[in-house]
Amino acid sequence: MRVLHVVPSFWPAVRYGGPVRTVLELCVHLRRAGVDVRVATTDADGDGDLAVPTDRWVDVQGVPVRYFRRRPRTRFTVSPELARYVAREAGSFDVLHITSLFSFPSLVAARVAAWKQVPYIVSPRGSLMPAARHFRGWKKVPYWWAIERRNLTRAAAIHATSRAEADAIREMVPSVPILLAPNGVSLPEEDRRVSVNTHRLVFLGRIHPLKGFDLLVPAVSRLAQRMPDVELVIAGPDDENHRPAVEQLIRAQVPQPRVTWIGPVEGTRKTELLAGAGVVVLPSKTENFGQVVVEALAVGTPVVASDRTPWEVLEKAGAGRWLPRDAEAWSRALAEILTDAALRQQMSAAARQLARRFSWPAVAAVVAKGYEDVRAGRRVESEGPGSGSDAAQVGSRR
Repeated sequence: MRVLHVVPSFWPAVRYGGPVRTVLELCVHLRRAGVDVRVATTDADGDGDLAVPTDRWVDVQGVPVRYFRRRPRTRFTVSPELARYVAREAGSFDVLHITSLFSFPSLVAARVAAWKQVPYIVSPRGSLMPAARHFRGWKKVPYWWAIERRNLTRAAAIHATSRAEADAIREMVPSVPILLAPNGVSLPEEDRRVSVNTHRLVFLGRIHPLKGFDLLVPAVSRLAQRMPDVELVIAGPDDENHRPAVEQLIRAQVPQPRVTWIGPVEGTRKTELLAGAGVVVLPSKTENFGQVVVEALAVGTPVVASDRTPWEVLEKAGAGRWLPRDAEAWSRALAEILTDAALRQQMSAAARQLARRFSWPAVAAVVAKGYEDVRAGRRVESEGPGSGSDAAQVGSRR
């Protein structure tokens, strides 16, 4: 089966956050499962361009990728060359998989697929979550009604990574089947938590207004009253030029928390950062999934996440805390985990156990089955891996 995955940005454009990594991993494991998946994307990398060839196919970890030039350099990622390629070649594929909304590549791919009667699946990757819809809503609302709603209603299925995202999608396009499949994680073969700093909290993700620094910074300040040596490490790209606002918030705290900025991290450095943390934090105002959670769980690190994320299972599994966005509640929970060695050890074991539900081969099998269903004209099932759905463990909104 031949599948063309159309996405506005791709590896190694990590400044765009988790989807860049997870789309690559999904494609890698789909190919291992026997799906001939190829990627059409742009050379977008923020205000600049990726240093990649744009005149031929490139092998990226075993995945054939064709990068096309983006002109002009805007977030809408306009690429006439990509449009011409999709218009010319879409009919030679069994399925198109479109990742991202509100972009030129997704617009072109959906319209061409409908024109050539090629079934397509859309992965919104959080774009339809309520808080994300309202962020810059003055742009998104008219675009939704003029363009994006039609593209989604004509899709064979819409991919959701959690029940929370599935609920949000159904609010907007109730008639389209949902393919529920979480993001996956690669499980380490050995215990990486050999040198844990029990005074270190790690935030890993984009520096963005929706990521919840308005909660995290005051919570860490309160924690510093109990634990003066506590340190918050912030790792990730500065999106929307939000770092100055976070720094101003840090300076306004009494006591002022100790914060270390280390920028984007990948590979072994990222794994070691997560494995060496006392706790990994996800204070977001919205998440469709939250890839850092499964990456932390895989190395046995407890996670504290906000109840605006779909991670209620952290509490149920004993692998962390799922809390309201309240600084005092966060401060107390973080202090408890960081100071109680026995609790931390229990959470670490539970974290590894929970991470096993999200292996990439299992996730790829679900997505491949979705491709087979839409190619055959069958209605896609709405569950994720296994009976009772491991994806369903990543919760529903309250």
